[in-house]
Amino acid sequence: MWIVQIHGKGLKFGIYGDFGTHTCAGYPGNEYYLQYDAQTYANWTVDYFKMDGCNSDIKQYEDGKPLISAFDFD
Repeated sequence: MWIVQIHGKGLKFGIYGDFGTHTCAGYPGNEYYLQYDAQTYANWTVDYFKMDGCNSDIKQYEDGKPLISAFDFD
C-alpha cells in the first residue's frame, strides 16, 4: 500500500477533514460519514488527523467526539 512507502521513508502521513458537510475550501466534509471515515483513516494507519468545523452546526460537535475519539491514530 502507498502508505507503507511513506512510512518506509520515515515520514508521517496526515489527512484533513471537516465535521461539516463541506471543508473550508468547499470539498466534501465528513458529516454523516464520521464513523466510516475514522475507520478508513485507522485502516490506512494515518498518523495525524486534523478536523475543522467549517459548514457545520456547532450543536452537533459533542455528538461527533465519541465517533472520532474511538479510534487511536497513534
